[in-house]
Amino acid sequence: MAADDYLFIKRNSGNTGFEEVLRPGAPVSIQTVADDAARFALTAGSGAGQAQAGDLVAVTATGNYYVVVDTDNLDTEAGYCALPPAGPAIVVVRQGTASELATIILESGELGYTTDTKQVLVGDGVTPGGNSVVPEVSISPATLTLIVAASDAVTGFGLTAIPDNWQNDASTLKGLSIGSSVTSIGDNSFSNCSGFTGSLSIPDSVLSIGSHAFYLCDGFTGNLTIGNSVTTIGSDAFAYCSGFTGTLTLGNSITEIGVRAFRECSGFAGSLRIPDSVLSIEEFAFGVAGFTGNLTIGNSVTAIGSYAFYLCAGFTGSLTLGNSVTTIGDAAFGSCSGFAGSLTIGNSVTAIGLLAFQGCAGFTGNLTLGNSVTTIGDAAFDSCGGFTGNLRIGDSVETIGEEAFYGCFGFSGDLTIPSSVTSMGYQAFFNCSGITNVICRTPLTVIGSSNCLYGTGVLTIHVLSTDASWTAGGGQEIAGREGVTVIKDLT
Repeated sequence: MAADDYLFIKRNSGNTGFEEVLRPGAPVSIQTVADDAARFALTAGSGAGQAQAGDLVAVTATGNYYVVVDTDNLDTEAGYCALPPAGPAIVVVRQGTASELATIILESGELGYTTDTKQVLVGDGVTPGGNSVVPEVSISPATLTLIVAASDAVTGFGLTAIPDNWQNDASTLKGLSIGSSVTSIGDNSFSNCSGFTGSLSIPDSVLSIGSHAFYLCDGFTGNLTIGNSVTTIGSDAFAYCSGFTGTLTLGNSITEIGVRAFRECSGFAGSLRIPDSVLSIEEFAFGVAGFTGNLTIGNSVTAIGSYAFYLCAGFTGSLTLGNSVTTIGDAAFGSCSGFAGSLTIGNSVTAIGLLAFQGCAGFTGNLTLGNSVTTIGDAAFDSCGGFTGNLRIGDSVETIGEEAFYGCFGFSGDLTIPSSVTSMGYQAFFNCSGITNVICRTPLTVIGSSNCLYGTGVLTIHVLSTDASWTAGGGQEIAGREGVTVIKDLT
């Protein structure tokens, strides 16, 4: 639909009626009739008692104003679009329909439309006056940036649900304000609109944000706020929006954060809180994003997908995992080197994926593994050299992957391996040089060929007194470590 298919009707300064219709490329007539009977008696044409599409009709008896939208139905309401009796300075009507009505709220004193430049200056879509003007926006519905909500008026050229692909690749757009009547934002609706600037706020009325909705909108700066009614954020919804430099605030109704939803939003600052409403964080959801503070994951999250926070190296505080997490995907926190303090894997977690915390060298306290973990993936804690204290493998662990704790040289004292372990990966504790003593309740056959103690500082291994696979005595080579003394004193 071209710009010429839309009418811009300007109110008078007293807000008591309309004084001008702006329509590119066509003359406009403003007529006054006595009553509705006279209005329905109009015929199509340009003479006396006649009207053309786009003409403004004022009815003296009622004080109402109408725009002619269909000259074939001038004798019924279907031929007219009724204008609100009061409200914003400019009303926009699409020719050919009596149902699609939108309003633009203007900065106080702005004309809002000029025939020479064919541009509309729009405010924030909330209140007349005092709005943040978005300059030089084309009036064409194909490029208009504002979606508005005025009282109960229909929003954004008749849209309450922003459709799929609505402004896809409209790189000339300069600003966006989403009004409080919009309930959904469709797939690819603003994808690759790289001209947007400033912060973005998704209002509380919005329930869902589709996949690729704001993909590659890298011109946004400042904060991103997701309203409190949004339940789902689709895949790639904000992927590669690298221009944001402020905080990311997630509303408290979100249940799912889609695959790559915020991938490479590298400019975000501050802490990130995943609200308690969220059930799953999908693969690469925040991969290679910014952030400079703590990460808190809410108590309803059950699954953290692979690479969910991969290379979020800017986190500088603690990492808090909610009490409902059951799986931590491959490389979920890989190379998040800025985390500090201790790390507790809760009792609900059953599986820790390969590379899950690889390169998280900033942790400086204890590592506590919950009692439900059954699998620790390959290189899960590779190069986490900052962990200190003893290392106790939980009583439910069955499999420890290859190089699972490779290079965790900060551990000191005891390594405890429970009887539940049935598979030990090659060089699982390679270069854990601070470990000097092992409390092992598994048979020698489980760890013997794994070379898992190579590069450790192990001097003694305490084993079950009844386990015939072990031989007590010193000077033994056990799992790649020479000069080890085996003591059979566990019951």
